[in-house]
Amino acid sequence: MTRLFLLCGLAAMCLCGNPVTAAELGPHLLSVLSRGTTGSVPVIITLKPEPGLEQVAPLAADIRAHKGERRRLARMHHLRQLKQRTARHRQQLRDLLAANHVSKVKSLWLIDSVAAELPPNLIDEVAAQPEVLAVRYDRLIDPPASPTPAATAATSNLTLIKAPDLWNLGLTGQSTTIALMDTGVDINHPDLTPSYRGGSNSWFNAIAATDCLTAGTNNCDFCDADTSQPCDSAGHGTAVAGVLVGGSNSGQTIGVTSGAQWIATKIFKSDDSATPESTIHKSFQWLLDPDNNPATDDTPDILNASWGFSAVNGCLLTFEADVQALRNAGIAVVFSAGNDGPAQGSDVSPANYANSYAVGSVGAVGDPTLISDFSSRGPSSCNSAIFPDIVAPGFSILTADISLAGSATYLTASGTSFSAPHITGVMALLRGQGGFPGASVKELEDALRLSAQDLPLNAPDGPDNDYGYGLVDAKAAYDLLLPPVPALLSPADQNNGLATDVTLTWKQPLDALGAAVSNTVLLDTDPNFSNTVLLDTDPNFSNPLSFPVTAAMATITPASYAMFGLGALLLPLGLRKKYRAALLLGLTLTLFALLSACGGGGSSTPAPDPTLRSLDVTGLTTGTTYYWKVEARTPRGGPVSDSGVWSFGVK
Repeated sequence: MTRLFLLCGLAAMCLCGNPVTAAELGPHLLSVLSRGTTGSVPVIITLKPEPGLEQVAPLAADIRAHKGERRRLARMHHLRQLKQRTARHRQQLRDLLAANHVSKVKSLWLIDSVAAELPPNLIDEVAAQPEVLAVRYDRLIDPPASPTPAATAATSNLTLIKAPDLWNLGLTGQSTTIALMDTGVDINHPDLTPSYRGGSNSWFNAIAATDCLTAGTNNCDFCDADTSQPCDSAGHGTAVAGVLVGGSNSGQTIGVTSGAQWIATKIFKSDDSATPESTIHKSFQWLLDPDNNPATDDTPDILNASWGFSAVNGCLLTFEADVQALRNAGIAVVFSAGNDGPAQGSDVSPANYANSYAVGSVGAVGDPTLISDFSSRGPSSCNSAIFPDIVAPGFSILTADISLAGSATYLTASGTSFSAPHITGVMALLRGQGGFPGASVKELEDALRLSAQDLPLNAPDGPDNDYGYGLVDAKAAYDLLLPPVPALLSPADQNNGLATDVTLTWKQPLDALGAAVSNTVLLDTDPNFSNTVLLDTDPNFSNPLSFPVTAAMATITPASYAMFGLGALLLPLGLRKKYRAALLLGLTLTLFALLSACGGGGSSTPAPDPTLRSLDVTGLTTGTTYYWKVEARTPRGGPVSDSGVWSFGVK
């Protein structure tokens, strides 16, 4: 009888499945409903992960190392996964909304959600749908304050971050695309027009497209506005763009990069009214696929987001999934740290997310490296980490203003909104042509942190919650990303008594950021390497003569081999009861042999040296002087580091 009840119970579970529980309603939404509202309520409906698709696999961490077609295909596959994830399992919800004549529905595929305006009596029914995880209020986000002109401009901001040092190396940010998420950009400003990418995939007026104004005097926000060209009636986004890509029509360069292109999405209205959260989600997903065609690779390299919640809100993870999705696609995301300082714990979201890069401000009257009084301080309310990550000039910065009849106009402004584009611009210089196009987001971020100038100068070393890791140093970051220089071991330089078979050895120091370092050996009888034979570890190298350059391995001594062999012979004997002593002896000898081989158990055998490299070269010509050098490269691409030219003679 007991078995029968158990079988019936199991059958019922199989037939009925797990009981469906209503989705969680967000606290802000509950507060709105408790006030007895009668109008439509804007909500964001988050869907449950579809079984088997709990998480769309992110792109490989080294996506930046992919080139051309491989990168395009990887991103295309990722985008299709994201879009199909939401489309496949929301049909039941879609039918419910259609049956209730809910027409204002936005697909937020980037975060597997749907935005809609629901009558209050429908919210519980929506929450009860089996595919719905949570329903929350589509809260409003306040725009950043318009730039306030300062009395004088601090003209040394670009020099302070060492940007000219990279310009002198030919790095201008060429071949990179920077995205701005702000109040828009004035396309008519002469300093900004030349660097606009253009086309139908470079501008998204999210306000005019989703939350436009039906009446007013601001054409940029009207429902019937021309959405084909960038615009900005508030000026904040234009000022940020000036620090990023501003030209030199004023007689001096105001932007960090002169070769980068920009695209933009307008997420804030120009009348200082707030923007629904869903509109910003739409803009994030536009950045991942600007032309709505996953087969094309038109995403930006870096996003500059000079905005955030108020500091009183602590950690609000509203946009954490959006930021992570962009990072998964190889897009660096830079946020301004906020202007709620100087109190500790004045950090803001999204800058204080673990996956954001937060930029504070330095600059004060008489001291360009002093932390700005307004700059928000940490630690992060999200994970207690150091906040901000880094600082850059943000006090009295000369930048672009909304143009007058197409004429260039300028202003000086202060705020972390104008610190952030310094960092975004440096990242573009480092990723651009002549730099390190394959650098991952983490490598860029770490390079800036580890090379920053520690501030204040008279304080203990190390990061803190005022300055983060310190003041950005563009040239030091570039040097850190360079492959480490190989060092000669043997044969000694200018040794002229060698045989026709030679072993070349050198030290290859480890990369500062942990990347793999490969070497190319160049060997020639001409010191100018006019007839070079290249010996390379890269299987894609064009020269057919390619030989492996290997790291040295630990040596196993003859005694270790002998003990291992004896142990192997004794082990089978130990399987019989009368030879158990042989089993123990065999195990002991085998273990001792392995320890000896690995350098343990008191053996003097050294562990493998990961920096030691060697190459055997045979069949050299007698009476000949050979010149050789070693080049080092990493997957992040860019310049190689070489050892300098060495020589040896064959007797």
